Amino acid sequence: MTSTRLRLTGPGQRDYVPGQPIEIFDGDEHLGTVQTVTLGAGGDEVTLADFAAADLSGVFARCLGKLIVAEVVAFVARHHAEAHSVRIELGRDVEDLAERHGVATFRTELLQGIGAEQIQVLPRPRAAHSGHFVVTGIWRYDSASLALLETALAREREGYRPPVAPEPPARSWLNRLLKT
Repeated sequence: MTSTRLRLTGPGQRDYVPGQPIEIFDGDEHLGTVQTVTLGAGGDEVTLADFAAADLSGVFARCLGKLIVAEVVAFVARHHAEAHSVRIELGRDVEDLAERHGVATFRTELLQGIGAEQIQVLPRPRAAHSGHFVVTGIWRYDSASLALLETALAREREGYRPPVAPEPPARSWLNRLLKT
């Protein structure tokens, strides 16, 4: 994946309209959707929740998650100029206690890395899923948060640059002569 191919759109790959879900694509491949994008009553806060990732596996999915969250926050900051803060809610059903702790720690560090504050890990019990929890944080539109977000974006985008294939070794004139 190359970050230059990342596209964030409204539903159905149409132009984004504030308040609509945000779809994330790498070229034509759908990576996920932020299903809940809620504008606060005064219009000065946007809440992002219900991140639904495509079925990606392992380390790639975790690394991609960092990039997607950073890209979505930057996207919202550009498209909701009136918003002074972005509330982020990252929820997940995890039954295994050890895994739950690891996911919560990862998400807390992710939010800290983009400059979010007031980060909390809260249980969200649901009848069918005893291990549901949410990690929340508030990203404020200020110079310190912007600097951390830009640093995180650069780091995560760099991680998705395709490796440059090494140039094939130059063939000597003798090898070229023998091969032809």
